[in-house]
Amino acid sequence: MTACSSDDASTAVSDATSSAASVATSASEIATGPESEEASTSTPSAGAGTVVPGPDGPLVDVDPAITAKYVGRGGPASSLGDATGPQIPVGDGFSVPFEGGTIFTSPETGAYVVQGEILRVYTEQGGPTGTFGFPTNDETPILRGWSSTFTGGTITWTNESGEFAETLQPN
Repeated sequence: MTACSSDDASTAVSDATSSAASVATSASEIATGPESEEASTSTPSAGAGTVVPGPDGPLVDVDPAITAKYVGRGGPASSLGDATGPQIPVGDGFSVPFEGGTIFTSPETGAYVVQGEILRVYTEQGGPTGTFGFPTNDETPILRGWSSTFTGGTITWTNESGEFAETLQPN
């Protein structure tokens, strides 16, 4: 472990906080501007230099499309909360796990949130490298449940007759 003075540590935290605020502001402008869909479909690139809050406050380096989606959904104050782990390369894209779901991005589809029971089922089916591929929209409410579409099909989670159950519809 390298020792540093409290001034060095304070400067590092201040620089990281300023950088995060700048990225969040830029991502917020992208996510809320007229080209917000374009922002969510940028090509993923490792080490892109954008950040989201991580576990216990440290910042996690993520793809710009993931940052734009995260900020567009309300950032740490949203149901997503903070990142719970690092960005993970998957297929031709990336995923970042959050307290309330996972954001997946690929050059073909853009960045989308998968959460709750649909995320559980999607993960059991192999996630982006499985039958269903990458998500093509955020989870949407439907009559008595929720639905998410993917490049390889649709997963729904509905309450039929008092019991929730998933429906898998591969293309």
